[in-house]
Amino acid sequence: MTARQATAVLNEYFAGNPETSKVLTGMNNIGTQPISDHWDTPDGRYQKAMEAAGLVTITPPKGKIYNPANHNQWMYALDVKLTERGKRMVRGKPQIIPAPSKNTWDTVYENAVFCTKLVLKIASISTTGDIARADYRYEYGSFTPFYDAFHLADPKDTNTCSTQPQDATASFERRNGVWAISIQ
Repeated sequence: MTARQATAVLNEYFAGNPETSKVLTGMNNIGTQPISDHWDTPDGRYQKAMEAAGLVTITPPKGKIYNPANHNQWMYALDVKLTERGKRMVRGKPQIIPAPSKNTWDTVYENAVFCTKLVLKIASISTTGDIARADYRYEYGSFTPFYDAFHLADPKDTNTCSTQPQDATASFERRNGVWAISIQ
């Protein structure tokens, strides 16, 4: 395996498997706090940034939602929905948490694309027959509006799609003369 082959295989894999993060849609239980206080929380700031970027729509609470078994228990909830623009930037199956009662609705966590990886340099390659291993350096790029909204809401986060290059190792297998990533 050559450095050029390793770079091509890795970049193709990264293009098809972007970095995602869970984004809440459906019912967002904000508890008993006033909606104005919710917008000052990290989740509220992130939701407002996503809404401003045209990724979601947020319908504010229409009043208290009561626990059918105990009307002393209540909450406010926002209805968060992906826009058509937002839907284009999600991958895979959403995680759906069924509505806890008749007067509520499902909570959904979508896998929103935040960024992709791009190989900067292959540091070393070792090949034995049809198996290879490569040490490489990559950077994150192709930041999506979901990442931009997240970063606006939490600019101190340096781990999500880091702006610093990272080192990693990959394993490869050659099948029918073609190199591919070996996923364990």
